[in-house]
Amino acid sequence: MLKDLELKNTGDISTNYKAVLYSFWSCLLRCQFHKPTYNLFRDIALNDAKKGEQSGLKLLRQIFLQRSSDAENEEAGLELMREFDREMASNQSTSVGH
Repeated sequence: MLKDLELKNTGDISTNYKAVLYSFWSCLLRCQFHKPTYNLFRDIALNDAKKGEQSGLKLLRQIFLQRSSDAENEEAGLELMREFDREMASNQSTSVGH
């Protein structure tokens, strides 16, 4: 089902649909982390951030904070945050070159 939601040619989905997806994914990932869902959420949030839309990134940061504050998932949450920071830095360095 998630594959059906992947962005096709335009790389964009409607704002209303995206808000619902962000909300759903945020709740889902807080309750039960699922790497493919996280990856899709992250990709769309990064794509939005390139256009100046920050709502997805804010929700991702909340997920990182929640997971890293939970003793059982602390290291996993911190690793996700580090991975995300590396991707953000990589995206910024490639966008500077264009």
